[in-house]
Amino acid sequence: MLVLFVIFMIGILFFIYWIPKKLGYPKVGKFLSIGLFLLLVLIILYGIFQDAFFTKNHARELLVEQDIVLKDDFKILNNKTSTSRGYYYHRFRLEISDNDKNRIIDEIKNTDDIKGVNEEKLDLYSNSLEIKSSKVIQHYESPETFVKELLRPNHEGEPSSYFKTEIEKKVNTLVFEEIRE
Repeated sequence: MLVLFVIFMIGILFFIYWIPKKLGYPKVGKFLSIGLFLLLVLIILYGIFQDAFFTKNHARELLVEQDIVLKDDFKILNNKTSTSRGYYYHRFRLEISDNDKNRIIDEIKNTDDIKGVNEEKLDLYSNSLEIKSSKVIQHYESPETFVKELLRPNHEGEPSSYFKTEIEKKVNTLVFEEIRE
């Protein structure tokens, strides 16, 4: 597949050079083909190094999807994205303020459906094919964290989306995971 893509792109680069050259504009052909080549290289490099371009605004946007808002400044401790055919995984860890940590924990604790440490939890990710509602949210407490999970099951050709946000009890960190299949 990659070989076909490379051959296709080389063909397009050749025609972008060849057509203006045949029309009497060889310099235009060179500039267009060099410009397209550089654009393709930038797109490929962005795909390879996309984790380096992850910003605080990206983190905020992903958290807002789960109705989690960080009001104070925070630090991105790590970020990892991986993709393969039909699968997308994204995980990041943030160092957050005491105020944000306590506020988010209070929001989770004050939900009607929170499950305690010893209560049975639904495995949203594993059961995503069996869940028929448009959106499922689960809040629970584990021995080390407070967790908010969100599942948007697969409907009409769309990928299932699973989000998990954990607030650690002992340290001021937030861990976010997203899986799309």
